[in-house]
Amino acid sequence: MTKNYLISGPSGSGKSTICRELQRRGYKVIETDAEPGLSGWIDRKTKEKIRHPTGKLSKEFLEQYNWDWDRTVLKELLNSKRQDVQFFCGGANNQQEFYSLFTKKFELLLDDETLVKRLQARDPDRWIDSSPDLEQTLRWNTNPKRFTPGDIIIKTDRTIQEIVDELLEHIAYD
Repeated sequence: MTKNYLISGPSGSGKSTICRELQRRGYKVIETDAEPGLSGWIDRKTKEKIRHPTGKLSKEFLEQYNWDWDRTVLKELLNSKRQDVQFFCGGANNQQEFYSLFTKKFELLLDDETLVKRLQARDPDRWIDSSPDLEQTLRWNTNPKRFTPGDIIIKTDRTIQEIVDELLEHIAYD
């Protein structure tokens, strides 16, 4: 049976970097934002999927749409028998609906100052101070509701090798 692990955290917390290191070490990795058909913007009221907008996301847009996972696509990926271990790296507004389908959930943690520096270095035009995107990400980063019982908290203020070594220690006996 395939063991599926979720690595979650806000934008800039290190999910993609961790996943690249896991891939380098030979693990199967699914980046949820890049997996065809898995993630997309969904109208909160109509549940209709829309095309990804270009440019900065407004406060009004973020109030109307959720970044959600498609249930059917996710279940197909979770049940695939590609390897004994798969890491899913990413997040979605509806991810809590699927926590029970994962063997373990890792939640990445870092301080707001480091998070802002990482985001602004990545895309300074998008992650400007007081932008709706940045404000929403900072709220998520400090929101205790993002943590659920059984989460394994991984602090990402260390080297990538140390972070991945710790993560792999947590799955060694599953």
